[in-house]
Amino acid sequence: ATPTPTGPPVWNLYTNPEEGIVFLYPSNWVITDTQTTVQAVWPEQRFRFTVEVIPAPGIGQSPAQVEAFLQTEADKLTARFPDAQLLPITPYQAGQTTGYTFDYLYTGPEDFQIAGSLIAVGLDDSLYRVSISAPALTYEVALDWFNPMLKSFKVLKEKTP
Repeated sequence: ATPTPTGPPVWNLYTNPEEGIVFLYPSNWVITDTQTTVQAVWPEQRFRFTVEVIPAPGIGQSPAQVEAFLQTEADKLTARFPDAQLLPITPYQAGQTTGYTFDYLYTGPEDFQIAGSLIAVGLDDSLYRVSISAPALTYEVALDWFNPMLKSFKVLKEKTP
């Protein structure tokens, strides 16, 4: 069934001062948080928004390293899912920082297609790997949820030690 909100979603603010990230997420989504990864999931619809913070000294000064990281991620995806279809890596504007992104489509373990995007942004000494995914049949609807989440995603300049 196509997911439809019963009214405007109630948005909550996720903050992680240790990793220096914030974003909005719908209140009916489930948040799981580990030391370097946060995931917001709408389990019933299999919509998934994930942010991973990877230590990468000097990455913020090297867009080529960010692009190379994303190429490695694309290679891993095609190795894991031989039917994966990927669009070319393109620049992605994340606030005042330029990162890179690619969209993908593959058949998941439960024999249905998964669509999504991977985004990588380097800032200072951290690499931020953001991914969104949903069943391909409902991906367009999922974008109505993901786009506000992506637009609200911010990297705070100063992390809390």
